[in-house]
Amino acid sequence: MDRLFSIIRRRRNLVDLIMPKQQGVAGYRIQGSINFDVAFQTMFTAPISSGFVGRLGTGEPINTAVLNAVSGNHVRAVFDPDAYSSIGLADDQHMWLRFVPIDVAGVPGTPGAASLVLTDADHGYGRIVIAGNAPNGGSVDASQELHLPRGMKNLVFLNNETAGGNSLFVAYESGGPEVEIVAADRYDAWEGTQAVLLVRGGGAPVSFSANFTNAFPE
Repeated sequence: MDRLFSIIRRRRNLVDLIMPKQQGVAGYRIQGSINFDVAFQTMFTAPISSGFVGRLGTGEPINTAVLNAVSGNHVRAVFDPDAYSSIGLADDQHMWLRFVPIDVAGVPGTPGAASLVLTDADHGYGRIVIAGNAPNGGSVDASQELHLPRGMKNLVFLNNETAGGNSLFVAYESGGPEVEIVAADRYDAWEGTQAVLLVRGGGAPVSFSANFTNAFPE
């Protein structure tokens, strides 16, 4: 699945993203969640004509003077994660976002993949950890697709099921080859960089964790 939005700036109390304009799409909705396996909830819908600029968690308006100009055929949205504490988001914690297109009749389309958004402090050299449940699926086509920010390297996967439990399957592209990680085992992927993970459990949802580092730290 293509990336349906890009984070162009992440600073303290600021997420600045752009969404390519699409034919027949009038509203550009962003949903958020504290984790990829937790229900996503609507944060805002950016109109195609004006985009969206939210408010700080304190209730004050975001200072648009600090925003760089953006060229291209995009819809822009700017927000402070602390303004969405009601759905569990916080500026000092990872969050997951996904895009939902809204057509001219106001009907939501198919949500995009869950995308990890790091904190401002996580763009350095430390290891980043994600954890949750991969859904049950019979093939790679039934995997949950997770988008990572930019390129990530030195990936380590842990199947957290007890010995004898179900396997975790991981792929890096739709329809691509999978790696099977048996229960209570780990898999190290030290070569190359990855921006997409497709994860599924073999026979039941599987608890797993993964950690990795930025390929291009700031």
